[in-house]
Amino acid sequence: MKRKLLLLSAILIIAFSGLSNARAQWVQVTAKGQQVDVLAIGDTNGPEGRSLKVYVGTQDPRLLQSNDTGATWHDIGGNIDGLTGNSVMSIASLDTTVFAGTLGEVYRTKDNGKTWSPFGETVVPNFYVYALSVVRQNESPAKIFAGTNAGLFVSIDSGTTWVLSQAGMSGHPIVYNILMIGNDLVAATSKGVYRSLDDGNNWSITGLTAFTTRLSATERVGSRKVLLATTASEGVLLSTDSGNTWTSCSSGLQTMVSSEQRYSVVSSVVACGSTATSSVLFAGLSNGGDRLRSGVFLSINNGGSWVQMNNGLGADTNVNTLIAVGDYLFAGTDSGVFRRPIAEMVGSAGVGPMLPLGNSLTSYPNPLSQSTTITFTSPESGVGEVSMVNILGTEVARIFSGEISAGEHSFSWDASGMPPGMYECIVRMNGRVERVSLVLGH
Repeated sequence: MKRKLLLLSAILIIAFSGLSNARAQWVQVTAKGQQVDVLAIGDTNGPEGRSLKVYVGTQDPRLLQSNDTGATWHDIGGNIDGLTGNSVMSIASLDTTVFAGTLGEVYRTKDNGKTWSPFGETVVPNFYVYALSVVRQNESPAKIFAGTNAGLFVSIDSGTTWVLSQAGMSGHPIVYNILMIGNDLVAATSKGVYRSLDDGNNWSITGLTAFTTRLSATERVGSRKVLLATTASEGVLLSTDSGNTWTSCSSGLQTMVSSEQRYSVVSSVVACGSTATSSVLFAGLSNGGDRLRSGVFLSINNGGSWVQMNNGLGADTNVNTLIAVGDYLFAGTDSGVFRRPIAEMVGSAGVGPMLPLGNSLTSYPNPLSQSTTITFTSPESGVGEVSMVNILGTEVARIFSGEISAGEHSFSWDASGMPPGMYECIVRMNGRVERVSLVLGH
């Protein structure tokens, strides 16, 4: 009887574990079909007290607001005069005022989206407002920074007037992102990452001078300030000394997502806490909807290795922006906004390397004269791809691409017409890459 009870308990544990894993996925929280380019947090102070809001900017264009961490959404941008044809590129809030940056204008609303109006001086005709950031310091008037393709501007009168605020910056760099880290301001620009110690009055270049498009920061990794940057030429870089020095943390990510003919773009990065020894990093990638090389990737060892976290994102996995809000990570994609608990992903990633294909990837016969059978056992289901490359790394055959269930799988490769020599079979699945070498004879 005791053995039966133990067996029943084991079955129940397995069943509930499977149910938990089945629910461990992204959930779409906005309507499908909306390309989302902007996600922002607003810490507002209104008549009802302080509240945390999440904002979404789309290419429709639309501007959505959530007061309950993404559970429900309200369209507050439907009355933005002149917004037609312009996508919302940046969002910020100051108390009860919400600002939206577009191509050519910055708009604001003071009545929760009932009325909108362009405001302030148009400093540069047809300028792109890539970034908006509100900085509060003690009793001083709040500063609103606008990062544009013509430099960095600031307003101290709620956007009525704007002046350049880039003393110390080289020329008029394009400013893509502005963050407040403790008492420091940092800006991602086309000429590197700049830092200001005096509320944006003066700027100095950090140790990163490469073209930088995104920044993310956290102060929750022990006593360190972790700064994460996305660059055009050096991938994702990490700094723990306020930007003085930077280390690469995307070599494993680049190895995973690059291919001989297609390249992924790291569109967004988020640093949001730590394990006992390393930073928790997320990267959003886009690659024309290629599900193997786009989506959300997680690293819990400072970028040494990355795990793809796409379960539930659907067919279109281009991720344009990421943001951490409370216990959740939000992903803005070509199809809308998705939400997933951060702890759920960090827990499922574990602390070791990703599950291999059971060390079972084989080719028989090998060497081969005309054809061979590729066999492997997958420990889990997911999206997979089996391809063949030559000694130069050029793909010569795409054997399979699609859903792969857990279990053993076999695929045949007909090498007729291929020149003799060394080849390699590459299996990509759920962020893993496995390889086996083959020799094709006469």
